[in-house]
Amino acid sequence: MSSLYRVITEEAWIAAQKTQTIPRCGNDNKADRIHLNVIEAVESVAAAYFEPEERPLVLEIDVSGFTEHIEWTEPAAQEVWRQPLVNIPSLPFNAVVKVHQLEHSLINGKNVYTLGK
Repeated sequence: MSSLYRVITEEAWIAAQKTQTIPRCGNDNKADRIHLNVIEAVESVAAAYFEPEERPLVLEIDVSGFTEHIEWTEPAAQEVWRQPLVNIPSLPFNAVVKVHQLEHSLINGKNVYTLGK
């Protein structure tokens, strides 16, 4: 199994469980691709895009069913990892193999998230 990761809010995850659909975010709609992350990027992505009140979670996604639709972009200036983008209408709900918690802390006035097991 090959995994990539998606950070979403707790509210979005609750809705996804009811609808069996993992929602796209605004950046996904802009790019017309679904943004996923390598494991090394998860904590940085959570800190950059999510507030503690949103209670972000990390979905571990089995991408073996759509690997041919994954495009890899080169790292942006502030990043050190390549960005996987998926060219499919939506992530299959049954591709979620695990939900990881993120532990929040405030360090020097900045939100920091640590991936739980």
